[in-house]
Amino acid sequence: MASISGISCIFLPMPRKTPSLFVHLRLKKELVEKLDEFRFTHRFESRTQAIHWLLELALSQNPKPKK
Repeated sequence: MASISGISCIFLPMPRKTPSLFVHLRLKKELVEKLDEFRFTHRFESRTQAIHWLLELALSQNPKPKK
């Protein structure tokens, strides 16, 4: 425990987060509008959370791209 200006503090190690990468996407306005509607309807805190959830769902379906 440390004391700073009369305030007692306990310093704990920062929790380790899973490393993440920044991915930049360019989306059409219509798709962003659909994403925002989905996000607010399902009460996601951010677009990132909504995109994450949608990607996990889509990839869990084992999609096959049309060639």
